Amino acid sequence: MPTGMLALNADMSYTGTLATDASIDVNLPAACVGTMTCAQVQQTMQGVVGRNGVTSVTCVGTGSCVCTTMQTIPIIEATGTWAMSGTTVTFAGAPGGNGPVCVVGSSLHLLGLDSTNTKVTNDIVLTKQ
Repeated sequence: MPTGMLALNADMSYTGTLATDASIDVNLPAACVGTMTCAQVQQTMQGVVGRNGVTSVTCVGTGSCVCTTMQTIPIIEATGTWAMSGTTVTFAGAPGGNGPVCVVGSSLHLLGLDSTNTKVTNDIVLTKQ
């Protein structure tokens, strides 16, 4: 599930992040594991935890092993300035994100439209903290 934050400051600057979590399963056949147990394979693979967003590695099995790597992947890390014109927000320095907005209660919806500007293709919902 994507997570992130967007801080819109009174001086018209912003800071934003967006990341998603991923789970990757690697199947290691017994011929590749050799004489190692899955616990030993897991111990060896722990060296990648803390690098490139990898948060954990677990390996299970007898003979062959299935190793699951959990990773947080950063998608956006941006700072810049923002501006509003009517119901359209513009973020200078951000990859995309410019477009119509809608406020419902304490939530801000950043809407993405198709090429004809008639259909909503995505809706990023931000909740005031």
